Amino acid sequence: MKSYGEFENLRRKFENSENVKKLEDAKLKAVRAGNFAKVAQYNALKEKLWNEVVASSHRKQIGIIEFIKGMDEEDKYESYLYLKSITFMVDCFDFILASFIEKLQKYDNAASFSQFDNMIKLNHEYQEQVRHLMKVGDEDYFVNFADNSEILRETILDKVREGIDYYKNKKEKQCSSSENTNKNQ
Repeated sequence: MKSYGEFENLRRKFENSENVKKLEDAKLKAVRAGNFAKVAQYNALKEKLWNEVVASSHRKQIGIIEFIKGMDEEDKYESYLYLKSITFMVDCFDFILASFIEKLQKYDNAASFSQFDNMIKLNHEYQEQVRHLMKVGDEDYFVNFADNSEILRETILDKVREGIDYYKNKKEKQCSSSENTNKNQ
């Protein structure tokens, strides 16, 4: 970085990023719940992310999109497919995990589910990496991202519901057929 102004600009972008805002919201919920261990974890994660942003600002950066543009058409298509699929899945994972934790905390607002901490941390790190790789110039992709991601989430949840219902119905049929067998004997 060449000047204090550039540093402040980078800091402002960081503070206004969607992931940092989500992190701050989660931290505020933890404060309200009195979960100060979680607050400390959020502060540490934010500091780590900031340090990564500062360190990466000193390196020559090339967006993955710019890199992909140099590929032949077939590889370019598949690369976009993979990158955007991963991004959608990460967003779906984040939303579903947050919804699940929220549902659990409905019954105990102060509860902390440490078994999810590493998943949440990894997910936030990945989201930052994707945004870093795609760079700010690739924002057109993110304009419709939320709507498409919601459709994917609902499709995933519907398929899981179908699987659960199938298994539940199968179990019920097994139970009722064994009851009928016992009655006939």
